Amino acid sequence: MARPPIRMNATLLLAALALLLVPPPARAGKCSFEHDIDFRGSDINDGRLNVVGSAQECCDECAHDYRCDSWTYVKLPSALGKGRKVGECWLKTGYRPGALRHGCCISGVVQRGSPPPPHHSGCHSEPNYDYKGHDINDGRHDTAASPAGCCDKCKATYGCKSWTYVKQHKPHGSQVGECWLKDKVKPGRKYDTCCTSGVV
Repeated sequence: MARPPIRMNATLLLAALALLLVPPPARAGKCSFEHDIDFRGSDINDGRLNVVGSAQECCDECAHDYRCDSWTYVKLPSALGKGRKVGECWLKTGYRPGALRHGCCISGVVQRGSPPPPHHSGCHSEPNYDYKGHDINDGRHDTAASPAGCCDKCKATYGCKSWTYVKQHKPHGSQVGECWLKDKVKPGRKYDTCCTSGVV
């Protein structure tokens, strides 16, 4: 005897689809705070439409959004021009994108617990060496969270043969996290504690 066709309740079907579309929950994280620093670009929201009461609240919003790595909270809108508001909270992807010293803002990075990084085969690194010149990107605007992350960027970029990661801030110069990609192997190799460099 043939069974009658199964009728699925439309409400149940929609509920099941909604569960599939919900993004994974973000892991809670600790907040770092950098006063008088503005992270430029890599926005995942319009901070002008996302006003919060404090830098801590802005960091909390970042920590609860799985796409967010860094954030900027506007404390002095007059420094940015007309129409800006105290409390604008800009959420960002990436580690300290476009970090710039500016009295307008407090910025920070969400430090989430994570498993140890995988072994990065194909990356040979030299701590305390800087490779000068032959850049194929602008490392000031192309940052990484670690030397391994910088190496990964090099491996994923056509023509990249070596890289330099800035691990130590230089006064009036490079910022921590800058990742410079090179089209030559070890160009202008120079001992400098500012950096870790490597080849792929």
